[in-house]
Amino acid sequence: MSQEETFINGELLRVSREARGWGVNDMATRACMSVKQIRQLEEGGSSSFYSESVKLTSAKKVGGILGLTPDATLM
Repeated sequence: MSQEETFINGELLRVSREARGWGVNDMATRACMSVKQIRQLEEGGSSSFYSESVKLTSAKKVGGILGLTPDATLM
C-alpha cells in the first residue's frame, strides 16, 4: 500500500483512547507528542508533522500504545 492511498483511522484512535479514560493530554504525554499532533491524527490535518510519512509513523506509534495493530490504525 503506497503512502498516497493510506489513511489514518482517526475515529478508532479516538474511541480507543477514550475507552481507556485518557484525555488528549494523557495520550500526548504517553506518546511524547503534542496535543495538536494527537488531535490531527484523530481529526485530520498535517501542519504539525514534518511530512506525511512522519504522520503515518506517529499514527502507528499511537496505535501501538493503544494496543492496536498497524492494519487497524491505517486503512
